[in-house]
Amino acid sequence: MKIAIMGCSFSSGEECRDWEILPLNDETLKDGRRKHSMPHVEYRNLKLETLLEKGWSGYEEWNCYCDKFEYASLLGNEGHSVVNFSKRGMGLNFHHFIHTLPLIPEEFVTNKTNNKLYHWTHKMAEEEQDKKYKFHLFMRNYWPEFYVQDPIYHTDDFKGYAIKDAPRCYNSEPKNFDYILDADVLIWQRTMEPRLTLTHQLTVGGAIDTTMAVRWIEQQTFSEKEKSILKNYYENMWDGGEQYAKDLRWIESILRIRKESGKRTIVITLSPTNVDNVNINYYNAEVHAPKEGLLSKLVGINKVKDYVANYGHLNDKGHELIKDYLVGIL
Repeated sequence: MKIAIMGCSFSSGEECRDWEILPLNDETLKDGRRKHSMPHVEYRNLKLETLLEKGWSGYEEWNCYCDKFEYASLLGNEGHSVVNFSKRGMGLNFHHFIHTLPLIPEEFVTNKTNNKLYHWTHKMAEEEQDKKYKFHLFMRNYWPEFYVQDPIYHTDDFKGYAIKDAPRCYNSEPKNFDYILDADVLIWQRTMEPRLTLTHQLTVGGAIDTTMAVRWIEQQTFSEKEKSILKNYYENMWDGGEQYAKDLRWIESILRIRKESGKRTIVITLSPTNVDNVNINYYNAEVHAPKEGLLSKLVGINKVKDYVANYGHLNDKGHELIKDYLVGIL
């Protein structure tokens, strides 16, 4: 069966084998997940330090190793043909952007000064490099037929991003992002929203807050020039509520097209989410999306921590459980 998967880090191998290098925290939260033993920034620093001590080159190599245990990979082991478009930290806004990327006129992306789209592509260009969007790794990874190698700035110079941003394919040739329309089955993992295109959700079930976006930007390792551009965008040009509404209408259009073409769509939640806060037309998609998350529904709150890592992502045991559940309904 040909399967496309769309979601966030919960549909990746994020954290799933961290127990090999760092001890788990056994304290639990009310929803059964592990209590964070330290701020996430400190944990990531400790994780990187530990990886380097153990001979790993860094996050990207470790992430590639962990992704081998994601439920998409396990479905591939079951004989299915799977393309996983899920990406760490990303939700509807990112997938919406990727799907419309080939339609964006080039001049809108190369004009950085007052560019509303620059925040989507800043990671793809080093300081002072005015790379065109079609040369970006997003284009190479999601729309290879539109990708043209930059004669000056080769994408091989950005291997870390190439690993992080590439869809993972199991028993399948690489596909462009239109595969979310063409696959026999689309598995859409509903993510906690709203989110920015370049990072995690801003609030948990609340309104989008520009102040939170700016505060997040300040904490990043971007250059001062990049920070200035991003902050100007979110403070003066961004309407979060309007963007979120557009993202929801976009996913509804995907679900409608799949229904009209006789394609099957499965909607799941893997973690506690705010699915009840949004009125969305699923167009006859098969919805397995409890607000508490599918994991909690399957094993009960008291056993959730056996299936998750320190920061709530599925561990390898959790991915195996979700794979078995999906195999049962496919």
